[in-house]
Amino acid sequence: MNSKFVVLTIFFAVVNARLLYNPPDPDKVAAMARYIIHNTDWASVATISTLKTTVGYPFVTLKSMSDGPSDNGTGIPYLYMTDLDLSGKDILVNNNVTIMCSLAETDYCKSKTWDPQDPRCAKVIITGKLLKVDKGTDEYAFGENALYEKHPSMRYWPKGHGFYVAKIDILQVLVLDHFGGAEFVPLDKYFDPDIMQRLDSLDFEEIMVIAVNGVYN
Repeated sequence: MNSKFVVLTIFFAVVNARLLYNPPDPDKVAAMARYIIHNTDWASVATISTLKTTVGYPFVTLKSMSDGPSDNGTGIPYLYMTDLDLSGKDILVNNNVTIMCSLAETDYCKSKTWDPQDPRCAKVIITGKLLKVDKGTDEYAFGENALYEKHPSMRYWPKGHGFYVAKIDILQVLVLDHFGGAEFVPLDKYFDPDIMQRLDSLDFEEIMVIAVNGVYN
């Protein structure tokens, strides 16, 4: 008896758009700032230390962050904080903070063979006040869902640790993305409601590989 069978293999390899979706031109500093905040996962957060050994000194921790769901970046960094954390204790005394995010967090700078300190490996530095978002509000639900989407394990962090959604009330935005020094970004340009739409209209590549194999017996 002749038997005939076909083994059909279809393989899709879609490369993460974030890695191939090139940043804006360096002269578009507002768009660059929003691009970095939306496409990075964590921030270095500087507070004023309350540790007995370093009272009043700058103190840095790393915090996971999101500015909104993948299709709705707001430019506002949301963080999941707890008063048990070192930086959480700091902000109970002084909630002035500065955060920095960099494209060094992605593969983009590596693909260009740029060192993380290279000015072309773009960075955004945001200063403001870290505020608790009122629980039970639409904004709290928005921030929490945005964090959960980007950092799913947060859903399972210990409830007894008192995690809460916080945001940065932004005072100043700086971008360093080229030689010549950092540039200030006016807040009205940073929060331009059309800026993300313009970013989304940029071209990016998607790689799709389809392999079809036939085997006959």
